[in-house]
Amino acid sequence: MREQDLVSTMSKGKENGLVINQDTLPVIESMAEGLPGGFFIYHADGGEEFIYVNSQMVKIMGCKTEEEFRHLTGNSFRGLVHPDDLASVEAGIETQIDSDPNRIDRVKYRVIRADGTLIWIDETGHFVHTEAYGDIFYVSVLDVTDEHSHAAKKRMENQLKVVDALCRGYLNVYLINMKEKSVKAIKLDKCGIPGLVHRMDALYDYDTLWSRYIQSQVHPEDAAMMAGAVSIRNLKRAMDTDGEFVVTYRVLEDGVTHYYQVKFTSLGEATERKDSVIVCFQNMDAVVEKKLADAKALEDAKRGLEDALAIADLANKAKTDFFFNLSHDIRTPMNVIIGFTDLLSKYESDAERRRDYIRKIQESSRYLLELINNVLDMARIESGKMSLEESVWQFGLLQEFLQSVFSGQLKRKRLSFVCETDIRSAHIVCDVTKVKEIFFNLVSNAIKYTPEGGSVALRITELASEQEGSVLFQTVVEDTGIGMSKEFLPHLFEDFTRERSEGQSRIVGTGLGMTIVRKMVDLMKGTIEVESEVGKGTRITVVLPCRIAGSAELEQQSAVTQENDGAAFFGKRILLAEDNELNAEIAVEILDELGFMVDHAMNGRRCVDMLQRAAEHYYDLILMDVQMPVMNGYEAAREVRSLPGSRGRIPIIAMTANAFEEDKRNALASGMNGHIAKPIELPKLVEALRAVFQ
Repeated sequence: MREQDLVSTMSKGKENGLVINQDTLPVIESMAEGLPGGFFIYHADGGEEFIYVNSQMVKIMGCKTEEEFRHLTGNSFRGLVHPDDLASVEAGIETQIDSDPNRIDRVKYRVIRADGTLIWIDETGHFVHTEAYGDIFYVSVLDVTDEHSHAAKKRMENQLKVVDALCRGYLNVYLINMKEKSVKAIKLDKCGIPGLVHRMDALYDYDTLWSRYIQSQVHPEDAAMMAGAVSIRNLKRAMDTDGEFVVTYRVLEDGVTHYYQVKFTSLGEATERKDSVIVCFQNMDAVVEKKLADAKALEDAKRGLEDALAIADLANKAKTDFFFNLSHDIRTPMNVIIGFTDLLSKYESDAERRRDYIRKIQESSRYLLELINNVLDMARIESGKMSLEESVWQFGLLQEFLQSVFSGQLKRKRLSFVCETDIRSAHIVCDVTKVKEIFFNLVSNAIKYTPEGGSVALRITELASEQEGSVLFQTVVEDTGIGMSKEFLPHLFEDFTRERSEGQSRIVGTGLGMTIVRKMVDLMKGTIEVESEVGKGTRITVVLPCRIAGSAELEQQSAVTQENDGAAFFGKRILLAEDNELNAEIAVEILDELGFMVDHAMNGRRCVDMLQRAAEHYYDLILMDVQMPVMNGYEAAREVRSLPGSRGRIPIIAMTANAFEEDKRNALASGMNGHIAKPIELPKLVEALRAVFQ
């Protein structure tokens, strides 16, 4: 058989893990010399040279010595087979090896004896892989020129089982005579039975040998099972029924559990003694460990799927709860806005009542805007798109910012606002917007949940940092409000979570503010701690690391500040690109109050055309919506920037409901100078316009 034709066959044969080496080969030779037919072993690859030939095979070929046989055949299986039969024999062997799980082939072919005569031989071969000799065939043959009886062929097939048992990777191999209840050792790689010595000619009592083995080696939990399985009665029943059986059990060796397998195979007519049984021991640790590992992997995979399903269920529930709470919190201010808007038309002559209704509508509108902004902040945080935009700032300005924002609310509730600062670093670098938002939320909550006549305190202290060039700002927001229970505190930073107490149920809130605060603090690598007691108040401590501003950063900082007295915008002309008429009307009214003159374009295309037709320097600024028909704001901005002269340099501010950070980046990337989110908040609009005209 050609070497390339055996590649797939050899890869399958290696699974058998057979052992033929210098220790086992003499045993095989002694057994083979007693066979009624020829027996030989040869390499399956290369030149297919013979490894061993028994004396009966030498006689079948009409040779007197083994040397004469090897010379006659060229010491090769190919030289043994008649040249005219070689191709069909190789094909037949290959086909059978591929299809037979035991890798056994049966072929007939002619050979030329030493005297030149032709005879037919019947071959039974077994393909295996060995560590010592590589891929081999071991073969038994009969001279069937005179058609030997079926009984002779059967004896040869059964005898092959003996050779097979000896060659496999078994530790110990024994020959049992069931009638005489005797045991003879054939192969002893590992002796684990007290009293059993390495003597191949010694006979042992079957029952005594098994009793000693089970008592000294077998795991106590398997002892009874093993004793029943290997009893002579059970052995005879198994041999009469199937001709073989296998027992897997555990062994204790130095306190360590190992797995073993013992295999009983009847020799039957092969030795002309039906009571003869070959028994082989094999270590099964690797096999069992693999099965256990596979079972554990399957269990781990199952547990992983169950965990993933549980997480998915929690995510779905969280999503449902989110929309339920969001719907509730949106409907609450909308109900106020719609209700008081309807009442305005009924009390046109009652100015005091109308002012009260308008105030409540404005408060609900601001709350609705706060809710939308919070949801947008949460979306940015959860998507990982929120990042830090750092600039030079004075942390002490935080106190001034909070006092100006909340002065009206503090006055209405008659709350005292105590501010204390201990700051040494004049300028630091941080994300000013996020710092303001963190403490806006905290002070807003303190004011909300503190009854009239109470107090709110803000204390800012600069602390040393272990990181060179940085400082820590510890900011404490403390109030004398209604406080929170110990049970609620662990849930304070969860989405849409508010403690449902009698005092809090009347206070409007989204339940998102503290979640956003925590996530922003984490983003800035800071810490936040909360202490609270029902009826006494709440103390929140935030520590934020900030880098000290360098000289280059201070030089780049624009320290120019202009007062908003209205005169800065008087007489300036704005081109407003807005497709929604109501939004345009609101914007025109606000801009008109600020002193601007406004022209309105319904889309981006119209905006570019109006700019081109107008005289140079006619417009001072463009307020550009983004989502418009015909031409969107990004496209219009890019086209404006392509215009020659001052028209191509005119300031453009995006004024759009697209409020995410990526929308701001897209606006700047298209050539715009700034970004304002709808709905329009007058302070932010003025700040953006002032920045442009500076």
